[in-house]
Amino acid sequence: MTENNDLLGSPHYENKTEIKAIVAPLNDSKAADILELKELIRGLSDAFEIKIKYDTVKETQINKLHAELQEYKSGLILSILKPIALDLIIMHDNFGKLAHDRSKSLTNDELNLYSDVQTDIEGILYRYGFECFSTDADVVDFDSKRQRIAKTSITNDESKDRKISERLRKGFTYQGLLIRPEFVNVYTYKPDVPI
Repeated sequence: MTENNDLLGSPHYENKTEIKAIVAPLNDSKAADILELKELIRGLSDAFEIKIKYDTVKETQINKLHAELQEYKSGLILSILKPIALDLIIMHDNFGKLAHDRSKSLTNDELNLYSDVQTDIEGILYRYGFECFSTDADVVDFDSKRQRIAKTSITNDESKDRKISERLRKGFTYQGLLIRPEFVNVYTYKPDVPI
């Protein structure tokens, strides 16, 4: 009898007729119970596999929707913050321009006040995800992707063509996205112009 029970779990006897032939000598009620139990286990196994597949698809969909929601949320936050940030950036620029224009008539303490206000504005912007940037002083090549030309200076030195002559205003980014380019003055080469 144990040999017959061992055969029930064997993969060689998956067919119902084979199982019935093996368990025929057993009590009919026990054989029916065993067959019913085997069918229940197979049904549970199938249901479990379907549930796993369903959960995998569901998890993939949830992850995709979460990523889309995060992208939407980020875009929504930027669309709300950008007008305010641009106004703060203009204010930042104005304080820099005032300091530059009045540098000869103001004391160092007064000039530092303008610089401190600019630093405070940069701090406010930073807390909301905006970062200011200015290219390193040793970088002299104009970068059209991150910089805008405010003014050009003519030079007869060909090696200075399209090189930065002065940095005027810092640029700003939001999570790597360019919000406002850095403003610079750039040399323009003209060979026959005496300087």
